[in-house]
Amino acid sequence: MATTFTSISLGGRVTQGILENAGYDAATAASYTHTLLIDSFIYQTLVFLVAYVLLKGYQTKSLETERPEPFDAQQRRTLWLVAFIVGLIILPSTIAAFLPAGSAFAAIASRIDPTFISIIGVVLALILRVGDEKAALAKVPWGIIILLCGMGMLIAVAVKAGTIAALAQWLAANVSPAMVPYATGVSSSIMSFFSSTLGVVMPTLFPIVPDLASNAGLSHTVLLSAIVLCSSLTGFSPFSSGGALALAGVQEEAERNKLFYRLLLVPLCGVSGVLVFVFLGLLG
Repeated sequence: MATTFTSISLGGRVTQGILENAGYDAATAASYTHTLLIDSFIYQTLVFLVAYVLLKGYQTKSLETERPEPFDAQQRRTLWLVAFIVGLIILPSTIAAFLPAGSAFAAIASRIDPTFISIIGVVLALILRVGDEKAALAKVPWGIIILLCGMGMLIAVAVKAGTIAALAQWLAANVSPAMVPYATGVSSSIMSFFSSTLGVVMPTLFPIVPDLASNAGLSHTVLLSAIVLCSSLTGFSPFSSGGALALAGVQEEAERNKLFYRLLLVPLCGVSGVLVFVFLGLLG
C-alpha cells in the first residue's frame, strides 16, 4: 500500500489518468500523483509500524517448509520475460533522471505506457508458451472488471450531467472551508466501505476537487490525499474487497471470526489517523 502510486505501477498510472480526466494537465497530474505517493508512503509506513507493535508481529515464527524444487526451463523463461518488460518500463525513466531534460531518453520516458508494454509482454508470453493461456483467462475476475467498467461509465455520465459540479457547489456552500478536507475524507471512507477505491471512489470524487479547492481556497493535494488515504484504509473492512480477500486467506473458522471483528476497527482507526494528519497539516 505504501508505494501504490509509483509512476510505474498500475495504481500510479490509473491515478494520473483519473486526474487528467478531472481537468488537470499531464504535468500537474504527474506532480499530484507523486505527492500522493509521498503522503501514502509516510502514512502507510506509520500504520504498519503501529500495527506491528500492537499486534506483536515481532513474535511471529517462520513455518518450516520443504525446500522448493529448482526452477524449470519454463519458469526461468517467464522470469527473464518479466525482467525484460520491467526493464523496458523502468530503465528509460531512470536513465532520463540523470540526463538533461531535452535528452532523447527524456522524450522516450515521457512516451512510455506501462499498460501497452505489459500487453507486449502478454503477446511474448503467448509466443514463448510460458503457460496455458486458457487456464490463465479462466482465472481473470471478469465480473469485477465488468462492474468497474460499468461504474466508470455511470460516473462519466454523472460528470456530463453536472452532478459532480453540483456536489462540489453543495459542499462549498454548506461546509465551512476548514471542514471540507474532513468532509471529503469521511465521504470517501463511507463510499469505500462497499466499493473499490481505484474503480469507484477516486473517479467519483477527484472531479469535484478542482471546483471544491477553488471555492474553499484549499490545497488540491490535501483534498486528494484525504480522499485516497481514507478510502484505501476503509477498503480493508470485511465488507470491501481488501477485507474480503484477507478473510478468504484464513482457514480456521475461529481465526476468521476474530479477524472479522478486527477488520471492523481498521476503517475507524485508519480514518481517524488521516484526519489527525489533516489537522496537523502533514498532508500535501
